[in-house]
Amino acid sequence: MTNGACCTGVTKTRKILVGGQQVGIAFLDQILEKALASESTSEEALKAILLRELKIFNYVPSSAEEEYLHGIWAVFVKERSRRNERGR
Repeated sequence: MTNGACCTGVTKTRKILVGGQQVGIAFLDQILEKALASESTSEEALKAILLRELKIFNYVPSSAEEEYLHGIWAVFVKERSRRNERGR
């Protein structure tokens, strides 16, 4: 029996910097992909996608939402830049 349609029972976690601390984020690659695949170019819309997806797979305390968003945004911007450079 599996954990659901999206899960094989093994969760890959990657660490990002959140509020000065390393925090493990489950499904970070999938979260980033969702935002990278978005048609939206607005920073506000992309941040909303990232935070929504982050909260689907990870516990994000409401008191720390801004720190989590800042951390995942930094990772997103770096990944988007890397892909843009690679695509040139």
